[in-house]
Amino acid sequence: MAHINTIVGQFLKLVPKSEFTRLANLHLVGQKFRSYSRFDQFVLMLTLQVTGRSSIRGVVENLKVQANKLFHIGTRVMPPVSG
Repeated sequence: MAHINTIVGQFLKLVPKSEFTRLANLHLVGQKFRSYSRFDQFVLMLTLQVTGRSSIRGVVENLKVQANKLFHIGTRVMPPVSG
């Protein structure tokens, strides 16, 4: 199967994960959102902006459907959002 870059993946190439992690550890602002890492939150919010969705739950459901592509952008399957 051919590898196809997603739009979110193309945006994430502009922000290397190692640089993001370094800056997140340097500033240590905020805590983890339940079981999401800071990078997972970043991917979630980026996807929210790019897709024009209005709820985090909708983005999490969208990312679950595309679970086989999440490895390529450096994140994992998003756990469900409760509330």
